[in-house]
Amino acid sequence: MKNKLVISSLFLLIVSCFHRKEPKITIINNSGNLYDSIKVFTSVNKPTLFYNVKSKSIVNGKILFDESNKSDGCYKILLYQKDSLKLNNCFGYYTNGASLNYKFDIKIEKDSLIIDGH
Repeated sequence: MKNKLVISSLFLLIVSCFHRKEPKITIINNSGNLYDSIKVFTSVNKPTLFYNVKSKSIVNGKILFDESNKSDGCYKILLYQKDSLKLNNCFGYYTNGASLNYKFDIKIEKDSLIIDGH
C-alpha cells in the first residue's frame, strides 16, 4: 500500500512540473448582448479572437502563446461591442511563457465575468 502511495505521489509531482501549452478556453455569453469581438491573449502578438458572439452562445478555442515570450503574467480578455471596448479583465496566471492551467471556462454575465480555471 505504501509503495502505491509513493509511486502515485511521485507521478503527480512529475506531471505537475510539465508546463501546459495553449490552454483550452470556453466562453459562454449569458449577458443578453452581442459582442462584435472577444480577444483573449497573453501577448498582443498572438491573440485568440472570437467574432459575433451572440447572446446564449458558446464558443471554444485555445489561448495561444508567443514562443518568444518567456515571462510571467496574467491572461487578458477584452470584450468589444459596436467597435467599443466594453469590458477589460485580467485572469489566471502563466509562468515562464507556459500555462499553469489546461482549461478556462468563462461566463459573461450582465455586468461581470465568472472565470473558472482547471
